Amino acid sequence: MEDIVVPEIPEEIRNKEFSASDIKWVKTVNDENTFSAYIPPDKPYRRPRKNSAGICFCLQLNEIFTDSLNSVPKGDLILLYQTLKDSSNNQVKCLTHLVTPIGDRVIPNPYPYDGGPGRWVQVIAMTNNNVVGSIRFENTVWPTIGFRGNAYSNLTFQNGRIYKINSEDQYLSDEQLSKLQNDIWKRFDYFKKGNLFSNRLVTEQVLQNVEHFAAF
Repeated sequence: MEDIVVPEIPEEIRNKEFSASDIKWVKTVNDENTFSAYIPPDKPYRRPRKNSAGICFCLQLNEIFTDSLNSVPKGDLILLYQTLKDSSNNQVKCLTHLVTPIGDRVIPNPYPYDGGPGRWVQVIAMTNNNVVGSIRFENTVWPTIGFRGNAYSNLTFQNGRIYKINSEDQYLSDEQLSKLQNDIWKRFDYFKKGNLFSNRLVTEQVLQNVEHFAAF
């Protein structure tokens, strides 16, 4: 197995009680090969790594957007969404992860078999690698919460950069932002860290693959 160094989970992250108000950032992730980025099984890429603290992976992005990922403080939650395929091979936009940075900064080429820079994050909640076991974007309050312009309300504006959810040009009220954060947090309840390995939607095969991904 490749020599991939996963950073230790910082103590402040190990002991942190996360809440809805920690959800402050959003990023799209897409994998044209598997249509389930960072959700095991993702062979032959084997990006997720399991240790005693849970599951980690290096969140990758185009190098021109490095500063956007470096700007996220440890302890803030990043919402990841992506396009998954349903049983009819239709592409469906889904929320799939809540993660928090554990690496200090973006590093070059963390995976020798899958080029591109990234920053190590810990999984706080992760859905399954199909539409049925994930959170459909259209079912959340995001599309109708009050973002300005269709590009924000339907999450088509990102192109790989990480964004603050309530950016200065969006002007969500405190009430709107809180409603959005709480909706996302509640929808991830079943998939949060404490339930990750008891989740019936995470199949035995997925668990076996995650165990196999262990780098240390």
